[in-house]
Amino acid sequence: MEDKFRVSRKAWERKGSSMFLKEGQYVTVRELLEGIAIVSGNDACITPAEGIAEENFVAEMNEVAQNLNLNDSHFVNSSGWPDGDHFMSAKDLVMLAKRIFTDFPEYYDLFSEQYLPYNEIAQNNKNLLLFHDG
Repeated sequence: MEDKFRVSRKAWERKGSSMFLKEGQYVTVRELLEGIAIVSGNDACITPAEGIAEENFVAEMNEVAQNLNLNDSHFVNSSGWPDGDHFMSAKDLVMLAKRIFTDFPEYYDLFSEQYLPYNEIAQNNKNLLLFHDG
């Protein structure tokens, strides 16, 4: 969790949701997981993927999806950036979520955090249901 990755220009420049990483900055795996789970940070998705070359990371994503019987999923990038060949069915998403909660309970707290304060910027969780009672 304390391993660090260097933020590339590609990760820093990615548009869309961001945890506001800075180019050249080193960030821990735990921080990246927070950025992915709380604010859906594209920069947080790309940074560790580039640690082994994003295309290799995506190949591993597809291999894991097959091993988990996620048969209605195919990935072409690490962040979910729109692409006609990148998809995941609702059924596969539920199956994956169940596996995450079952196999990795130590990360469950990430999914209930309402805010991510990072690099002097505080952002709300993208899951707006966390801000409603009931």
